[in-house]
Amino acid sequence: MISSKRPIPKLLHRQPNLGFLRERHVQPQLRFPLARKDFRPLQGHILVVDDDPSFLKMIEWVLRNMGLHVTGCSQPTAVEHMLRQTQPDILLLDVCMTERNGYAICQSIRIHEQWRNLPVLFLSGATDSQHRIEAFRADGDDFISKPVVPEELYTRLRARIDRQRQQRYWQHYLLALQQEHSQLLAVLNQLPVGSLILDPEHTIIFASDSCQQYLGKPVQKILHQRFDDLQLFNKNTYQAINHDLQSPRHEHNPIACTIAAKSDGKTRHFDLQVHEGPGPNQHILYFHNLTQVRDIQQSPPKGCVCSAEATM
Repeated sequence: MISSKRPIPKLLHRQPNLGFLRERHVQPQLRFPLARKDFRPLQGHILVVDDDPSFLKMIEWVLRNMGLHVTGCSQPTAVEHMLRQTQPDILLLDVCMTERNGYAICQSIRIHEQWRNLPVLFLSGATDSQHRIEAFRADGDDFISKPVVPEELYTRLRARIDRQRQQRYWQHYLLALQQEHSQLLAVLNQLPVGSLILDPEHTIIFASDSCQQYLGKPVQKILHQRFDDLQLFNKNTYQAINHDLQSPRHEHNPIACTIAAKSDGKTRHFDLQVHEGPGPNQHILYFHNLTQVRDIQQSPPKGCVCSAEATM
């Protein structure tokens, strides 16, 4: 018995004339009522395909009372046309139909990229494991046995809709992050300073075009290399840089660097500064204040490849 204090879904307030289901000689395909404490209207558009008009009418009524926008289709051969026309969030597909079975329909729509991730739920009067296995082989997402229990149908649809909503949220979130990342890289490329982005393993995942005038190496030769393996600085310089990379501070004092690049035979003097990167455990290395670029032969003392002095 349903308590009067329990919230009753709208489904119970306006039931259609289902007297024919109460006849003893008729096997009911839907069991009423649907009542649960955590009931909330579902949001989304569902396409239902079944060549039995009476069952299609009943299931449409149940789904609408769950809050869904419903489109019914009694012609299995018209499913792809209806998918293009309605763009549903979920496809509820009967298995045993005369013109075309549900497994074949599911396999055919999965060929198209736009419907590859569309949730497909099968309806079938068969309850044996072989039919369930066949449903998943056909790339379906779920299998619901007839007679349909509205509460079970509601639970399965709610889980699919919630998961789909979460996936869309994270897709939009990742897309926004990619756009922000692309904008950041574009800004870094326009700055008059050189910049490197290091991942948590200190691998260079981005190098601005102006890095070459500081490091004396083409950008293509330093990308995807570990920063420590470039052998640009002496031991003291690397120790100072690694100290800043491991520090929890967001900004650090500049490190004065001198590089003698054999690639172009030039010596360069500039400042290097470590900043927090755009991603988790990432860092940006800025190169600025390029003061001298001269031939290695003119840079005393001879034999000194590079030197650095950290200003803490």
